[in-house]
Amino acid sequence: SPGVPWVRDTDQPLSLALKSGNFGDENFFARAQTEFPQ
Repeated sequence: SPGVPWVRDTDQPLSLALKSGNFGDENFFARAQTEFPQ
């Protein structure tokens, strides 16, 4: 979703979407992972 920060750890294979609120569907995080390369 626009405006949701996506951060990635530089030392380990860890990414976070800093999402607040109750928006997006149940596939929000799975879909977000396909949008950003690891």
